[in-house]
Amino acid sequence: MTENIDLDALALDVDEAIRAAWERDKRDKWAPTGHYASRAGHPCRYYLWAVIARWRDLPTPDTDLLGIFRSGSETEESVMRDLRDAGFVVTRQQTSFEDRDLRLRGKVDAFISRPDHPVFSRPRPIEVKSMHPAIFEQVHSFDDLLTAKRPWLRKYPGQILLYGYLASEPLVGMILRDKSSRRTRTIWTLIDRHWDILEAIGENLASVNRHLDEGTEPEPIGYTPDLCDACECAAICPAMLNRRGMGAVNVVQDGLLDELLSTMRENAAAAKAYDAAEKKLKATLEGAGYWSGDIGTAQTIVTSQYRITCTIGKTTRKELPPGVEPVVREIPTKRLEWTPLTAERTGDGHGG
Repeated sequence: MTENIDLDALALDVDEAIRAAWERDKRDKWAPTGHYASRAGHPCRYYLWAVIARWRDLPTPDTDLLGIFRSGSETEESVMRDLRDAGFVVTRQQTSFEDRDLRLRGKVDAFISRPDHPVFSRPRPIEVKSMHPAIFEQVHSFDDLLTAKRPWLRKYPGQILLYGYLASEPLVGMILRDKSSRRTRTIWTLIDRHWDILEAIGENLASVNRHLDEGTEPEPIGYTPDLCDACECAAICPAMLNRRGMGAVNVVQDGLLDELLSTMRENAAAAKAYDAAEKKLKATLEGAGYWSGDIGTAQTIVTSQYRITCTIGKTTRKELPPGVEPVVREIPTKRLEWTPLTAERTGDGHGG
């Protein structure tokens, strides 16, 4: 029996089950009421405005990204275990802070302390970040983050500085974890050395808040390829739309479009499940010998619920080798048709 197992379909069974579990963890987006420290360091005021004012128009995280989020949470817990093993006291994990004037909030991963250490006798806030080995090797200091080529790395300095500001802590740290080797590298900085960064963030947030209150849009930042091309707001950003020659965004109230697109979205997972089941069905039938014989041969199988027809058809293909006459070849193809027994009278059949 085991020789008839479709290994590709079997692998898909496991992969799809895991992805389905990730999908169940996806929560409906809710209307954000303020700025998050993790993205407040973004230099574009339009972005900071759009993630609040037009959050419904932005794409939700895809399933692969949800997997990355999970991996980040697992990395954080492993780092906390390592810190405890190293003699540190880990407290106040996921502690929230807020600046109501700026409508800014942040959640610090943890505070660490060690009574026998002159600096860590007082709990210090830390943020944990997991990194690809190649990126891990590029980041050795706070300045490396400030000058990084990747825009998401350049947001980290603002994030950890804001955590220090919100927690009223002058010293803040970031622990980097190599995803492959599990090596760690810790970067510390003092927020009073980077007040220029905090002041720029404060000015951006205050300006965005005024636009939110007045119902107006801020201007997007000047086009920066590494920042703009992969931006989650690129699909609605006026500057990006004009750059692509798409002009203004047409906002319409069309129930039919919404209905059709919603149907497509709701059935996307079902379509994948259908394709996987069909692939497994064909492999099972082939393993049982139902596709055999010459072109034109058909075999019918009747189960308790379905009638299945396996046919060997043909596809004609012309081959044109250089310098010779065309050669016409008939390529056998496997065709599958199935019909529920209760629906045969209505012609409700399926083929593939």
